[in-house]
Amino acid sequence: MSIVNPSILNIVNTVCNFFTQLTDIPTCSDPVINMRMRELMVQNPVINIVLSSILSELLTNMKKTRDYDHYNLEKLESFERFQELLSVMTSGWFNYDKYIGQYSEHEIGDMVYMKIQEAIIIEVERLYMQYQSNPMDELSNLLYSL
Repeated sequence: MSIVNPSILNIVNTVCNFFTQLTDIPTCSDPVINMRMRELMVQNPVINIVLSSILSELLTNMKKTRDYDHYNLEKLESFERFQELLSVMTSGWFNYDKYIGQYSEHEIGDMVYMKIQEAIIIEVERLYMQYQSNPMDELSNLLYSL
């Protein structure tokens, strides 16, 4: 396994833990598939790039604007790639029908969408609290750790 940003790993683990709790879906309840899917998600460059850009933009906005609404990810410029992130993160876990753009057997798209957003928000809050607790660090140092 390659070197992975801790924030990306935290988000992937949160999302994967959620997926494994969906026991009525056979691919989610299989421990071998679960472990392999985690490994693939962590190594996927699309996941790393999109999550890093979203986290960076959120942190920058939170530092610049007091009381910034970081819960609304849809207003971010980097959010335009969120749909791509969603399909890449769920690929292999669920039966996604690319022709109709929905999950064919299970209507869980909204639930997955919300869980990925929630994982991003939790991680950006953790990073921001870390930044605030050590005001001597510049945001660039914090972003470098992404």
